[in-house]
Amino acid sequence: MTAPARVGAVAAAVVAATLAIVGCADPGPGEVRPYDRAPVPAVPDRTREVPSDGDLAAGAYWAIDVAVSADDPNMVSFVVVQATFDASGGVTIDDDPARTLVSDPASLRSVSVVADDRKNYAIPAAELLALVRGDAPTADAPAGYALTDFPFLLTVAGGVVVEARQIWLG
Repeated sequence: MTAPARVGAVAAAVVAATLAIVGCADPGPGEVRPYDRAPVPAVPDRTREVPSDGDLAAGAYWAIDVAVSADDPNMVSFVVVQATFDASGGVTIDDDPARTLVSDPASLRSVSVVADDRKNYAIPAAELLALVRGDAPTADAPAGYALTDFPFLLTVAGGVVVEARQIWLG
């Protein structure tokens, strides 16, 4: 084989290998649409202790109430406490101290809610705010869906809530 033919054969092999690798690449989780089914969130043995003042450290917190902020109708407020979970699924709440944490929905990168039938659904943060306001769910919601009053497992990073996952308790 001549040198130019060898270079051409090597180039063709490199292109074929690159196409094979690209074709097998994981495309990632894909697009999540409102009310797509979501996995049941895992809960830790215990959530972070809630300080009586100052910023919340990064980690998981238990929110026993969610509402529209009294100061800004475009913000969501969560009442956070510490929760401890036992092996049988029981929850012990330490609500001293409890704090209200106001969150801008724009900071939420992941939200899931749970229906009365125990199914979890991914929703956009704007949908959470609308549901908390008492608005009807969007047309994407399953028939008969309504926001339940189950607690939320929150993830705080950089002093803001970045995830809110509702947890079914029975």
